[in-house]
Formats: sequence, structure tokens, C-alpha cells
Amino acid sequence: MDFRQLNYFIAVAEAGSMSAAARALFVTQPTLTVAIRKLEKSLDAELLDRSTTPLTLTPAGHYLFDEGKKILASVEELAEHTRALGNSVRTRIRIGLTVLFSIQFMPQITRFMASHPDIEVSLIQSGSRHLQHCLAAGDLDCGVVSYPRYEPNLEITPLTGLYSAYRAAVVVRADHPLASRKSVTYGDLKGEKFSSLSHRYVMGEMLANRCEKYGFSPNIVLVNDSWTVLVASVQSLNSVCVLPYELRKVFTSPEVAWIPLDDRVSHLPIGIAVLKDRPHPRGMDELIAALSTPLGDFAEEDRPPADALEVVTEAHADATSTGAPTWTPAVNNMSLMGVDPD
Repeated sequence: MDFRQLNYFIAVAEAGSMSAAARALFVTQPTLTVAIRKLEKSLDAELLDRSTTPLTLTPAGHYLFDEGKKILASVEELAEHTRALGNSVRTRIRIGLTVLFSIQFMPQITRFMASHPDIEVSLIQSGSRHLQHCLAAGDLDCGVVSYPRYEPNLEITPLTGLYSAYRAAVVVRADHPLASRKSVTYGDLKGEKFSSLSHRYVMGEMLANRCEKYGFSPNIVLVNDSWTVLVASVQSLNSVCVLPYELRKVFTSPEVAWIPLDDRVSHLPIGIAVLKDRPHPRGMDELIAALSTPLGDFAEEDRPPADALEVVTEAHADATSTGAPTWTPAVNNMSLMGVDPD
């Protein structure tokens, strides 16, 4: 007796006829009849009373039917548990990205996932500052992050081509006095209310330090890591916000203006970060190679300075050595209620 024969017999017993069972099993009736005869011969027992319509079970057939269903259920359970154990050791790559980088690099990631169905790719979104911390703690396998490098045990390889850097911009209301400017400096923002990313993001981390260089501390009225919320707060609070200029193509609204930021640290280079001396999961080197392949080049007006990486690194070292200024947001970042928008 084998499992196929047992499955055939149970189907016949439930259907009450050979023809109905054959249709349900997608086999021919002669094939099914031969299989049942072989089963009866191997057990030396008649299992079906063929003199009745529909077919009925003999005492031996009743016993095999009841116990056989239990056996097949156990076999299926065994198979499911075995598959689950197999999936539990399936290769998994955990990659961290910001929202902007998810948009920019999703085509490469999607192609990698399609060509490697046996590898589970988990995408974790946060700010580059926080992602570097997660990488250093071993909670991620790799990440597409902004410079500077905050964690000494990370190795960050700079990218080249179109998505190798992004530019800082100031988002203001369309009716703001600065809205018509072709560029602004941090000095132009003195006295403004700020909506800001948190310290999980490089831009949130650097804001207070860059403002200090112009002799003021930013008046931060909202902290939130949702760029949609931040852009909305610019409209409702008449605040200003420093965000990647590249997001203007995603968050299009005639109610706000995106103005390039003219600053020594206006371009932030991007790289692939991994933990030093840690073995890579299977397939991760291929994924890194796909992410590192240049996708075109910058338009001349958008091209970052050749020394952008050195400038960002020096600015971070300067902030670290002097002690970066701290600030406390004036508004709870979970709500805009109670804030005068004017």
C-alpha cells in the first residue's frame, strides 16, 4: 500500500462511485479501478461492496477509511512542518533605506528579488543616522545611507552616477517672501519657524549645527519623520523645512516652493554601508553590485561638488569636536493642535 493508493481509496469512499472519484482526482476511471484492485490485493481484503449503488464500504473498508484519513492528515501536517523548517533557514537580506532612496533604488531591488526568489529581502525604512546605528548593532545587513559616517565599525562605499548624492532644499509656502528666490542660505532663515526631521536623519542631525554657524538656534515648532507631514506643516504653520531637493518631483503642490539651499554642506553623498568584517548573507554581494551600478549622470546644474564627501566629513568632525548644539522642539511631534498657523 502506498499513499497514492490510500488517497484514491478515500476519494472513492467519499464520492460513492469510481467515475465521480476519477473526475475529482483528474485520472481515468480504469486507472483508478486498477489502483483500488491493487490496494485490495496488497491488503488481502475487499474494501468496497460493488453490488450496491452508490458503492459502500465493507468492515475492512470502514476501518481503512477512518484510519487512513488520520494518516493522510498526519502526512500533510508533517509536510507543512518540514516546509516551514526549510523556510526558516531561507536566506534573508535586511536592507535599510530612507524613503527617498527607496524611491530611487526600488527598480534594482525589485529586479534582484525577481531573479532571486529563494532569497527574502526585507526593506527597513528610517533616516540614515538611525540606519547606521542599526547596522552597527547588527540589526541590518546593509544600507543605502547618507554620509557622514557616524559609526566607526561601518564601511561605507560611495556610489557614483545619478543617485550618488542629493541636495538640500528649503521648503516654504508659495506666498512666503523667500519663495521667489533662486537659492537661500541658513542665514536667510533666521527668525523663521522650522519644521524638521528628527535626529534619525542626517538633515535633522545637522540643522542646529548649520544654523549655529550663522549665529542662531533654529526655532523648531514641529519634529516629524514623515516628509508628507512636514510639507503639510509648512503650509499650515507657515514654517520652513529643510528636505532633499529631489523630493520636489514626488511632493508636487502649487502651495509650496522648493528653493535650493546655498550652503557649504548643501550636497550629501550617498553610499552602501555594511558592518566591517561581518560575513555577507548569500546573494548580498550581487544586490550591492546592482545598487552600485550607475544609472545615468547628473544634469550639470545638479552635479555635486567634487569635494562634497570631504566637506560633509569635515563638517561632521567639526560638529563632533565642538559639541553639536541641542534643541527641544516647541510642539509635540504627534499633533499640530493648539499651534497658531500664522
